[in-house]
Amino acid sequence: MLKSRELETKAALVAGWSFKREFNKANVMELLRNSPAIAQNLDAFVSNRMNFLKKK
Repeated sequence: MLKSRELETKAALVAGWSFKREFNKANVMELLRNSPAIAQNLDAFVSNRMNFLKKK
């Protein structure tokens, strides 16, 4: 289970989504709390520096 502060930090990294449910901090936190695999994928993405460097 994710700790509250860790959950808030992860939720702050999400810029938007295409789900029918309204995009807001509470809904993002609920999604991450209930779907640990998504939270883990989010961690992996933001930990990979290549996702943020300009590609040649």
